[in-house]
Amino acid sequence: MTKSLSPSRVIVGLDFSQTDTYVYKMLAYLEKVYQFEQIYLFHVIRNVKHSYYENVNLTTPLDEALRDRMKSESAPFLSEVKAPIDYMTVEGDLGAELLKWQKVKNADLILLGRKEEFENTHLHGILNLCPCSLCFVPTKEIHLPISNVILPINGSEESVIAMNFALDFHNKTLPLQSSMIDIACAYTIPQGYSYSGKSSEEFKEIMKKNELLEIQDFLRENDWCEKVDDIHLIYVDFWDEVAEELAAKMKEMEASCLVVGTQARTRITRFFKGTKVKRMIKAIDDKVIFVAKDQDKTFDLMDMINSI
Repeated sequence: MTKSLSPSRVIVGLDFSQTDTYVYKMLAYLEKVYQFEQIYLFHVIRNVKHSYYENVNLTTPLDEALRDRMKSESAPFLSEVKAPIDYMTVEGDLGAELLKWQKVKNADLILLGRKEEFENTHLHGILNLCPCSLCFVPTKEIHLPISNVILPINGSEESVIAMNFALDFHNKTLPLQSSMIDIACAYTIPQGYSYSGKSSEEFKEIMKKNELLEIQDFLRENDWCEKVDDIHLIYVDFWDEVAEELAAKMKEMEASCLVVGTQARTRITRFFKGTKVKRMIKAIDDKVIFVAKDQDKTFDLMDMINSI
């Protein structure tokens, strides 16, 4: 059964760089898809003495000047947006402020432009601790509407979250341009396969068939078989290669969007159980990426123990 994970309240992170242009375009597109209830355009002032702010007209207070700039720069892109927009400036640590205001505003989506500084400093914490879905926009022109979505699936609870999000997105895009949903599944051969007497190529074929059967069973159990356009099986020598191989597959397919599911983790479990999502985001830097989350589900310490 498909659960709706449609976002209605979105926080949009801005930094007044060229990337904001692409973020605004993505926001306008998503507002047509989801018909948001509320939009918060959000800028974090990390250091009021930074040279960047020396160029801001300070005939008015800094926060008001920055809000005025957000209004003027966003206006050409958001003229058709129907949802009410609040313009917010706060001072502090970027990651901490995003987590804080997500909770205060009860946001169910955070929209961010790709930034190397952010990804090196705050990405891990946001991925693990933020309970709502995330959308990362690349630092280049993106083709809209999104027409080809790919999901890495392994039959886990995170796969169910990703599939629910992608199907909901697909249904919402029908009035605009229906998005195709493709699935990507990775497989490898286990150590010690040679004891079976089969060659590596023979064993690869066996593992490929087994993976396909498992994914087909997963789709059948959830009544999703007819909702998937294609299944792509990706062989990897080592599991650490999945992100890079997935990036290559997306380039080959000319896929425009990745949807990956994950669960918010408590502060204690994030130190013990890592995430493959960060590796995917690092490897796939030229596509729109949705990190889908179900706010009713949180990965806590007992979940971590049970998964071992």
